[in-house]
Amino acid sequence: MAETASQNPPPESGGAVESAVGMRRTVLDSPGRVRAVLGAHSGAERVALAVATDRSGRGGPVGDGLGAVGFCFRPGVAYCVPFEQDRGAQDGAGLLDALRPLLGVDGPPKVVHDAKPALVALGRQGVEIGPLQFDTALAAFLLNEPATRLDDLAAAPLGGALEDGGRAGRAGDATADAATICARADATLRLAGLLEPELAARGQLDYLRRVELPLVPVLAEMELAGIAVDAGVLAELSGRLAGRLRALEAEMRDLAGYPFNPRSPQQLSELLYERLGLERTRKTATGYATDAATLEALAGRHPIVALILEHRQLARLKDGYVDALPRLVDGRTGRVHTHFSQTATSSGRIASSDPNLQNIPVRTPEGREVRRAFIAGTSPANAILPGPTVLLSADYAQFELRILAHVTGEPQLREAFARDEDIHAVTAAELYGVPAAEVTAEQRRVGKTVNYGVIYGMSGFRLA
Repeated sequence: MAETASQNPPPESGGAVESAVGMRRTVLDSPGRVRAVLGAHSGAERVALAVATDRSGRGGPVGDGLGAVGFCFRPGVAYCVPFEQDRGAQDGAGLLDALRPLLGVDGPPKVVHDAKPALVALGRQGVEIGPLQFDTALAAFLLNEPATRLDDLAAAPLGGALEDGGRAGRAGDATADAATICARADATLRLAGLLEPELAARGQLDYLRRVELPLVPVLAEMELAGIAVDAGVLAELSGRLAGRLRALEAEMRDLAGYPFNPRSPQQLSELLYERLGLERTRKTATGYATDAATLEALAGRHPIVALILEHRQLARLKDGYVDALPRLVDGRTGRVHTHFSQTATSSGRIASSDPNLQNIPVRTPEGREVRRAFIAGTSPANAILPGPTVLLSADYAQFELRILAHVTGEPQLREAFARDEDIHAVTAAELYGVPAAEVTAEQRRVGKTVNYGVIYGMSGFRLA
């Protein structure tokens, strides 16, 4: 990269340029330059990191490959170490080795925006980031900011959007990526200086450091480890579900008197409300409503409705899990690697995506069979997690409700927990007017829904 005019450029900054907003950014494309910069900042109190991933497909389902690492010791001066696709493996390893003193636990405390993807990307290269001092995405989440994306957070307090924000995080053109990765590292450091005092003033800084930040590397390790899937179990279940779906379609065709697509809202609306004359509900863009709640209300009006509901449930299970999970297995590890998020839910619970492994159905026999496909398994010798493994299932016993009982002092809650009773069964017993010992599994499920719904802001209308 060409260097623009500046005063007294540092000796290692052969690739330095001034950004449009006056930030000095330097591309360090050799191990020697990396070591020179790190040596000049050996006493740094903290460093902001930004890790760009290479989404060319080389990374595989476990995660994207490593594109570039940006770092910033003080506002206005940032560095970028690129790992271009055409760079030889030996060169890339040399650059990474030169960075290890900065990235590792013996380096300065790290400030990162949404640190987990960075931990995963570098973890795949055998690099453990530490110590993690601050995460601006988690801080924004705790402060109830409307958005936690770095571009959005930086726009107002830092005077504008990040450079080339639309390309942020993707390796490609070296010049554009250097600008982006440096801007992100610089913005992360500046935002930390703004958000940290605000968290401290609200009494949340200690919580961030003691609870949220230590969880980040745990989730990164969970993503890297993944979970083994028995493809044979899923293949056998897929065949059975396909047969049941065909049988349901034949039954529905006989009842309707003509073939129709049960997955088409428009065709369902025509069948139910025009041909069968069932009571019409709210209007939609494609006709009248055919969502699950509407169909459940109509279930007693015509036998075809129950078949439609069963078909929809089984089709969703087959498409979303039984057939989708084998395609998400990483060829190197033989495992499915989901993504976990600490900031995706308003309740603060961990969310799982790509695939969502937290919402696999459990109320139906078919859903329970999907869960049977997740096994301890044995990873290949070259896997991230080699050798035999075990599955451990653990859960807090009604954790939030115990906190609620402690904070509110509500007598019934406190008494129920003191007697070691099942609070969901207790609630269900009151709802249905039966002894707690006679509460069914379905009634308990309703009691659980009510308990947690009330905690997390369920309205009176929703409760009714």
